[in-house]
Amino acid sequence: MMYNPRQTVLVSCRGIFHHLGKDEDIEDLLPLDWHSPASEVPKKYLILVSKKAAALTLIQNSRAFVVNFMPFSHVDHIVKAGMLHGAFHDKFAATGLERAQCEKLPDVPRVKDAVAWLECHVEGEFDVGDHILFLGEILHAEEKNSDAKRTFHIDGTRFTTTRD
Repeated sequence: MMYNPRQTVLVSCRGIFHHLGKDEDIEDLLPLDWHSPASEVPKKYLILVSKKAAALTLIQNSRAFVVNFMPFSHVDHIVKAGMLHGAFHDKFAATGLERAQCEKLPDVPRVKDAVAWLECHVEGEFDVGDHILFLGEILHAEEKNSDAKRTFHIDGTRFTTTRD
């Protein structure tokens, strides 16, 4: 695609999902290329989530999400998370990624091995076609390793990084 490569993140979320006639409290990990800072003051971040993703319902119900910036060394975990549907799989278990506690969102997990993360509360939701744009106020941001190689998506299961 002409606008790739784009940095791939894992969005983690937790919420109620109506599945097979009952409500279930589930977590999801959604690989996402469509995301961006939206404001510096106040700090806001936006993500675009497919209407087909289980994460969409979870974020709509919980009004929260975490943007996990993943190191290139975890590209296989990102690909695996993208192959599974969150309504039917525990993606943390399936990918081998570990949960960690958030600072400001106690009910939403973050990815322990993320090199940086943003904990966001949904301020706005906008239908933009086949995706929903979520505008989130950043409640907490942290970076563990600014020198880590980041993951960038080319297309399909092809990824790259910007550092040798």
